[in-house]
Amino acid sequence: MQNRVNWLGIVCALLLPALSILNRDNATFTTLVGKLAQVWGISSVFLLLVWFLNLRLSAALRPQTQLTTSMRTGIIIGCDMGLIGLFIVLKTSSWLPAAFNDDTMANSQLFIRLSIASLLIIMIQYSFLSTIQQEVLNRQNEQLRSENLVAELEGLKQQINPHFLFNSLGTLRAMIHEKDENAEQFVLSLSAVYRQFLSKRHETTTTLPEELEFLESYLFMLRFRYEDRLRLTIDVQSQTTPDRLPIFCLQLLVENCIKHNILSAAKPLSVRIYLDGPASITVENNKQLKRSGIDSTGIGLDNLCKRYKLLGVPDAVTIRETDTTFAISVALLEP
Repeated sequence: MQNRVNWLGIVCALLLPALSILNRDNATFTTLVGKLAQVWGISSVFLLLVWFLNLRLSAALRPQTQLTTSMRTGIIIGCDMGLIGLFIVLKTSSWLPAAFNDDTMANSQLFIRLSIASLLIIMIQYSFLSTIQQEVLNRQNEQLRSENLVAELEGLKQQINPHFLFNSLGTLRAMIHEKDENAEQFVLSLSAVYRQFLSKRHETTTTLPEELEFLESYLFMLRFRYEDRLRLTIDVQSQTTPDRLPIFCLQLLVENCIKHNILSAAKPLSVRIYLDGPASITVENNKQLKRSGIDSTGIGLDNLCKRYKLLGVPDAVTIRETDTTFAISVALLEP
C-alpha cells in the first residue's frame, strides 16, 4: 500500500506542473527549454514535499480522537500555506535557480497557483487514502467473516461428537440391561469409531469413499444392537466418485432414520444409500414412524443444513416423502 501512495505522489508532483498549473505566463517568460525544465523540476520537488508533509500530518493527527475531520484538514492546510510562504521567501531572496528570477509573475499570483496545486494534492490524497482504507476495511471484514464462518462451522461439527456419543451410550445401556453378550465388543467398536472422530476433528469435509468407509465401521456397531431389524444397502461405486461432502454426513442421516422409525423382527427398517444423479447422494428408508415421543438433542438435519450453508451451498438438503418412504438427498461438493 505504501508503494502505491509514494508512486501516486511522484506522478502528481510531475504532472501538475506539466499541466501548466504552476508554469509561468508564456507571454512574459523566456521559454527556453533549460529554464522551463528548472521551473518544472523545482515545482515538482515542492509538490512532492507537500505530498509527504500531508501524509506525515495525516498519520500523526489520526490517533488524536479529540480532533474533528475539519480540524485535521485545517491543520494540514495551514502547514501547506506555511510551506508555500517559505517557497515565496526563497524566490524573493534569490535562493531559487535563475529561471525563477527571470519570471515577472507577482508573488500573489504565485501564491494562488501554489495554493491551488496544494489543494489539488490534498483532494487527490484524501480520495486515494480513503479508497485504500476502504479496501483494507473490506479485506479485514472479509477475513473476520471467514474466521467467524470457520469458527461457527467448527462449532456445528463438534456438536456431532457428543450427539453420537449420547446415542451410542444409550444403545450400550440397553445392551447391558438386556445382558447382551456383545456389549464388550460394542465398547471396542465404539472406541474404534470415536478414534476416527478424533483423528478427523480438524477436517470440514471428506471424500465420499472415506465417508463410506467410516459408515461401514459405524454400521458394524449398529448390527450388534439391531441385528436383522436393520437392513442397509449401499449402492455406490465409491472408487468412481471423488466428490466431497460434510464429514460424518451419511452417519448422521442413517442415525436419523433409526431414531424416527420402528425397528423390529416383524418390521425391519430398510435403509438404502445410492447416488441420485452425478451431484447428490440419497439416504432412503421405508417409513414406519414411531408412535411415541422421541427424545432428541435438536441437532440432526438442522445441523447438516447449517454446515452446508456455511460451506456456501444453502439448498443442499432435499427431503422427499411419500406414504411409504422417506428420502433425504444431499449435494456432493466438487473435489
